[in-house]
Amino acid sequence: GRSMTKKKQIGMAVTVMTAAYMIPFGAAKILYDKVFNKRVEIRKEPMAVKYEDFHTMDRQAALFPSNRGQRLKGYFYYPKGGFGPFEHVRGCIVLSPGIFQGHTDYLYDVERFVKEGFCVFGFDNTGCMESGGRGLLGLEQAVIDLHYALEFLESRKGRGELPILLYGHSMGGYAVAAVLHYDHKVDGIVSRSGFSDPTEMLCLGGKKIYGNKILWMLPFLRLYRRLLFWKYPLYGG
Repeated sequence: GRSMTKKKQIGMAVTVMTAAYMIPFGAAKILYDKVFNKRVEIRKEPMAVKYEDFHTMDRQAALFPSNRGQRLKGYFYYPKGGFGPFEHVRGCIVLSPGIFQGHTDYLYDVERFVKEGFCVFGFDNTGCMESGGRGLLGLEQAVIDLHYALEFLESRKGRGELPILLYGHSMGGYAVAAVLHYDHKVDGIVSRSGFSDPTEMLCLGGKKIYGNKILWMLPFLRLYRRLLFWKYPLYGG
């Protein structure tokens, strides 16, 4: 009868509305995962920058967990022949790498900082180089990883009252600004080619590949990122 027809119409409307929502959400997820759900492995190229190429600094390995239990690998760099990373230095600079890069891509920067009398704590983000994780996960993951790196640094014995400075490039430039929303004592930051809005960066990057079609996906990209990082605020830089 009429009630059955009405139920069918409601069911069809719900199905159409669900499909209208899930199809673009699924497309946005596929595009997002294509960029971020992959690892960045250690560079094997003959000309890749390596620690062994530098003879003015020592380093000390460090392992610490991030938000999903993945282990992040980093190193404290300090002047050659020193007694440890926190001895006779002016402060500790924490280095946050750019997207698709590891901290060893910045060893020339690290060397300069060490020559100027600083200890440098460089680490690889989730899904990068020597750190664990199935992939990068997203721009916001860099903020979370830096937060955990700072917690690890603050727990280190012997650090005393050394000033803590942050240095980040690109995605790392965003991270060093956004992590200030957490309760860490930071004495200064340098955001090199950073940005403040991850959504805007995704939009700009997507437009280069997909044109203006990326614009209608932005609400679904926001939702997917919110689901990925549901435990953490999505801070701007």
